[in-house]
Amino acid sequence: IRTLEAMALGGIHDHLGGGFHRYTLDAAWSIPHFEKMLVDNAQLLSLYSRAYRATGRRFYRDVARSTADFLLRELAAPGGGFYVSLDAAAARKEGATYLWSAQQVETVLGRGNAGRLLAAYELKLVAWAEDDIELGEERGVLRIRLPLAETLRRTGFRNPDALFAGLARERSNLLQARQRRDQPARDEKILVGANGLAIEAFAASAAALRA
Repeated sequence: IRTLEAMALGGIHDHLGGGFHRYTLDAAWSIPHFEKMLVDNAQLLSLYSRAYRATGRRFYRDVARSTADFLLRELAAPGGGFYVSLDAAAARKEGATYLWSAQQVETVLGRGNAGRLLAAYELKLVAWAEDDIELGEERGVLRIRLPLAETLRRTGFRNPDALFAGLARERSNLLQARQRRDQPARDEKILVGANGLAIEAFAASAAALRA
């Protein structure tokens, strides 16, 4: 449970579009390799659904549902089944779709709502954002600020469940803006083993989330 919470708070979790990136380059789960894999997300959908069933915490339910939404939106094939992955890069730049500067967040949300979001989320800077010098601003990955107890005290949310629910509109608005950017390419192979994991995950999550 501690590991699942740390991952869901971190930058390995796509806080806007749902689902998880392939792995991170640091121990705090902050800086991901941005590829998004069917096999990873299918298993994590199952795990977060079971975590919700075991704990009753809305936090895990919301993470499971957003992961399922990602799979259905981005990897579902029109004729049935799921594609294998989304690439890490867009427009030949690693993570370009997913990185934000504080100014970009404010442009989308307005100053007040941006301040509200960035009181809870930090932008974990990514050193290889190649066009930062051209933009004149540093960009990073959205993750929940740590320590969590201090973030909850500062923002007035009682727990991570309330924090995730309370900032849903701001995240949705950022996702809409992000979808207008260059998007990563999709590997449209359909693999039997990976799809078996997805079938199991949707069956397990259906049972757990209705419990």
